[in-house]
Amino acid sequence: MLGFFIWCIAMRYFRKLLQRLQRVFFGYTTPRCIGIDISTTAVKIVQLKADSLVIDKYKIFNLAKNQVSEGVINDIERIAEVIQNGWLEFKPDYEDVAITIPQNAVIMRELKLPEVSNSYKMDEFVREQLTKDLDNEDIDFDYVLKDTNPDNQIASVVVAKKEKIEEYQAIIQMSGIKVAAIDVENYALQFLFEHLLVDKPSNQHIIILELGATRIKGLVFVGKLFILFNEINVNYTTLMEEIATELGDPNYLRNYKSVYEYINELLISRNHIDRNLVTAIASDVAKMLQQLKSNALVEKKLNLSKDIECYLFGGNALIPGVLEEISQHFTKRPMYATDFIYKNNDRFPKIDLMRLFTAISLASWGQKIDKN
Repeated sequence: MLGFFIWCIAMRYFRKLLQRLQRVFFGYTTPRCIGIDISTTAVKIVQLKADSLVIDKYKIFNLAKNQVSEGVINDIERIAEVIQNGWLEFKPDYEDVAITIPQNAVIMRELKLPEVSNSYKMDEFVREQLTKDLDNEDIDFDYVLKDTNPDNQIASVVVAKKEKIEEYQAIIQMSGIKVAAIDVENYALQFLFEHLLVDKPSNQHIIILELGATRIKGLVFVGKLFILFNEINVNYTTLMEEIATELGDPNYLRNYKSVYEYINELLISRNHIDRNLVTAIASDVAKMLQQLKSNALVEKKLNLSKDIECYLFGGNALIPGVLEEISQHFTKRPMYATDFIYKNNDRFPKIDLMRLFTAISLASWGQKIDKN
């Protein structure tokens, strides 16, 4: 299972280098999957219409506070129960699923390889270098070659953190669902937006921001070409609980599992602006933008243009006042990423679509949607 998992990551991340083999692993093709995204606030399940990015059906099962925190599953048994019960309620047409793990569950490395006579010696060299670099012999890894020139072979290596994998393996085993693929969050989003941005000019600079409950993720593209990814941890729970106490029923937790679910009703449905919350989110977005610009310049020698386009998704992006506050950092007004998918999914509430992007990407496993 773990070896297959690492190979899935490597193939998904390096599919361009391997001439887009369209997710063929170990001699068989990944079957069509249901996407299951386990986030801090909810388990989201998505089924796509065949060979498309059009949602056939979906379910969102909200989680109670602290069941999942910043990618760490604190209540494995309860999450497995939510997934198992949700699966029965969802009544999927496919039996296989794709799930995602956090970015911090894997480590990426690039190694320059010496001239070796066979693949066994190459494997041994990679293992020795990783063991020395990470000061840990208990690792699992896989790699692909970026350059097949014998005089300049570079291996792009994926190293899995076992403790993270074991969390998700436990959930899989307990829920009894058949897993066909395990992806990493930022790779899943990268894959999805490479398709959604396919018609963008090749020189257009684009930032994609996910404004989540505990993390803000940022991806930079030039046209549809992915450049870099970054994320920061955030925490608005105290502010949201204060809002819930001030505007709503003090006993809201009797009817709502999570304050985030309650905030949707208090703020978004009423179009109420809470200035403290908006300022806090906008401040974190400003930090993310500064990191993305600095990393693009230092790592990629890319100076992001002033007319950069920005697209937002994630539940907090729809909080009234957030879009307007973030707009101050751009020449062009940011847009919601749902603009890419809404035309074919307009029967679903926008507030739900904003939360489903990762699950949509996971549900694309096994679908024939590649355009190259």
